[in-house]
Amino acid sequence: MKEFFDIIANFGFPVAVASYLLFRFEKKLEQLEKTNEELVTEVKALKEKVAELEETILTLRRKK
Repeated sequence: MKEFFDIIANFGFPVAVASYLLFRFEKKLEQLEKTNEELVTEVKALKEKVAELEETILTLRRKK
């Protein structure tokens, strides 16, 4: 029984800290993934706007 308590004493705290940190990192990674998805959406929208502007510029140059 003493060995069991020694194991808990030696490994319990590091396991608890590691579990806590993994849980926090998981939340942060989920937030980061969500932010990346939003950025991808924004970049796609900006690419479409740039393409529209390029077409407008070409059209205006042709009219001259």
